[in-house]
Amino acid sequence: MLGHALFNCLSRYEGLDVHATARSTSDLALWFSPDLLGKIRGGVDSDDFDSVVRALSDVRPAVVINCIGMMKQQQRKITN
Repeated sequence: MLGHALFNCLSRYEGLDVHATARSTSDLALWFSPDLLGKIRGGVDSDDFDSVVRALSDVRPAVVINCIGMMKQQQRKITN
């Protein structure tokens, strides 16, 4: 959610060349214009560091803002 909002906001500033990454781009047409969709690179997964490196290598950004939302899953203890 944070990455989505930040990407939309920063893309409005003239002179900024803003790009984003996503695991999948299949449902993004519902949320982004065709112009912005062209700036989103799919197939990038934080669990696959090589995919992150490839995306950064292709775009060669001056600044990277990490908006990856990862939560450690906790096992639930079931008590009777």
